[in-house]
Amino acid sequence: AVLMAIAFVLGAELINSAVEQVVDLLTDEFDPRAKAAKDLAAGMVLVAAVNALAVAYLVLVDHMVGISLDVLIAIRRSPTHLTLVAFGIVMAAVIAVKATRGRGTPFSGGLPSGHSALAFAGWTAITFVIGETKEGLLVSGIALVIAALVAQSRVETGVHSVLEVLLGALLGIVITILIFQVWF
Repeated sequence: AVLMAIAFVLGAELINSAVEQVVDLLTDEFDPRAKAAKDLAAGMVLVAAVNALAVAYLVLVDHMVGISLDVLIAIRRSPTHLTLVAFGIVMAAVIAVKATRGRGTPFSGGLPSGHSALAFAGWTAITFVIGETKEGLLVSGIALVIAALVAQSRVETGVHSVLEVLLGALLGIVITILIFQVWF
């Protein structure tokens, strides 16, 4: 069942790619019908992927019950895993906010700055993990300078405004603090 679901995802992706190629061959400029065709094909891939996750869960749930609690405990004790979880949630939040704003794309430009959000999430995670020693404060300070340089470079290149960078930084900091406060 899992292999069939995976094959369904791959087939949907092939059909999506074919639809995009045909639409690109037939239109040279923006056409709402072409956009609708591409969106529907991409939606088919999303449905197939969600189906694959559901099938995998239903097939493997009995084997995962004991593991899932162990995984949560391991994540709770591991700042590395927790940092990766924070990065994942920050990226998901950035993409979700950008999708609702209508400016830029989920991975380029727009509000908030994903680069800034991840850079400041990294600084926040480093600050939590390093601790309050002299060396820890130095490392945290260096990470803060690097995060600020990332944010400044996004403004300097014209990809983001100062507000977009500041809101990205705030988003990354807040989400990472919440995750570390709950599980660390």
